[in-house]
Amino acid sequence: MKSERRVRWGAVVGFLLTAACGGGTPSEMPDESTDDGTGGTGGTDSATGGAATGGANGSATRTPSLRVQILNVPFRTAAPSVNVESSAKRPLTVPEPPDDLPEVPECERLEEGSCSLLKCPVSESPPVSEPTPTNPTPLEYIDAGALTVEFAADEGPITAVVPFANGYGDRAYFAPDYPLRGLEVGSLTFAGGADVSGFTEPLTQPLFLLMTNPSVEIDNAPGDFLRAIDVSRSAGITLNWERGAAGVSLLLQQRGGSASTATHSYRLRCQVDSTLGTLSLPPSLIGELPVGVEYDVFTAVFRERVENGVDVTLLHGSDVLVPERDHAVFLRVVP
Repeated sequence: MKSERRVRWGAVVGFLLTAACGGGTPSEMPDESTDDGTGGTGGTDSATGGAATGGANGSATRTPSLRVQILNVPFRTAAPSVNVESSAKRPLTVPEPPDDLPEVPECERLEEGSCSLLKCPVSESPPVSEPTPTNPTPLEYIDAGALTVEFAADEGPITAVVPFANGYGDRAYFAPDYPLRGLEVGSLTFAGGADVSGFTEPLTQPLFLLMTNPSVEIDNAPGDFLRAIDVSRSAGITLNWERGAAGVSLLLQQRGGSASTATHSYRLRCQVDSTLGTLSLPPSLIGELPVGVEYDVFTAVFRERVENGVDVTLLHGSDVLVPERDHAVFLRVVP
């Protein structure tokens, strides 16, 4: 394979994290593309940030990719963990869709500062089965060798290893299960494989951002580490936090991916530079959302690089805590 080594770390725009960190086990990194039909154990057929291009006989070619997610769960509800997804090496062959597909209603995108709300009409037409990608032979996935992530936690070193076996399989948990409190130094190392040369990247675990406004009522119920911040549709809200740092974002993302009413579905996402220390959610934005929908609030670091022509993206994710650092917060839309 011809070597094409170009290294650049920077911000990743439009990346989604769907993990309920506080008080539970984090979920897998999402893949919003067409399923590859392999049962999910090998990886993903999509590329993170990669554009699809047309191919012969209805095939779609995407930039080869690796996606690495490191999640840090506070309060020892789960050990810190690592998940890796790799894309398929070859495009999927997708049959041509039928000519009588109903017209799809157009979605409306609302932008407010660092937030984006996608509002889509609910189609009244009955669902139509999409053409299923065909994979006459088993897919092979991008191989960068085993991944090892290490941190020097306060109680001692912790390590997680994700082996490659035509894909990276299930999430790996750090052992021992010492917590990461922030500013621990570590490293991420791919051993190198058939498609990507080995490389190491230094890591620093970000500090949990601390929500200072609005204040959160704490009742210290045993085993309950999540606290809701109610957001009025009619008034909106301004969030303020401390401990922002360069390269760290506050990420607001809907739990479960989207919310729906009888007429529309909604997907809200906000990503703001944590050094700003503030995020305003005005009624013009919150007023669009149905009552009861909830949003996770994360401390997040997004990074990317290219190795041997493969896009490698990294996400550090953890909760946003109250100043006392004993509870994590989420948002809930109220009237």
